Amino acid sequence: MKRSADAMSAFRLSLSCSLCLFMLACDSGGSSNAAHDAGGGGASDAAPPGGDSGSASSSPTWTRVYNEVIAANACNSLFCHAGALAGSLNLSPTQDDAYTALFNTAAAGDKCKGKTTMKRVTPGKPDQSLLYNKLSGKPPVCGLGMPPKPYTPATQAQINLVRDWIAAGAKND
Repeated sequence: MKRSADAMSAFRLSLSCSLCLFMLACDSGGSSNAAHDAGGGGASDAAPPGGDSGSASSSPTWTRVYNEVIAANACNSLFCHAGALAGSLNLSPTQDDAYTALFNTAAAGDKCKGKTTMKRVTPGKPDQSLLYNKLSGKPPVCGLGMPPKPYTPATQAQINLVRDWIAAGAKND
């Protein structure tokens, strides 16, 4: 009986994931990553390293990071960082909860805990922040780069926004 219950749970999870990905694809008019596309990402948005983050508002704020990177890429969704899922990092249910989970907080996931001294976000130091490290496209110091494959990577404009926000002190506006 336990075996069939485990199989049913696995089936339900698989079905839920498939349904979520299908709904995201439908929302985008057929794009492979609707959540990412909703953020306006793409090659035309790429800013040169050290340049503007690519948005009309050039001020790097937490609200912009949350809306243009975390929510736009569905990082706070049920199948990523909602609840106690990936990396023991909960980016939901609110913007303030996500900030608290990231700001000056040590990594707690199995793949990073005890393997790095980096905090998730170290104010003023993007190069010492796991969030920037994992989004940058370079091999991360621990765990997986974000978002993981097969999802579309963050755009250069999104990466620059995160870097600039952290460099500016990672304040919660």
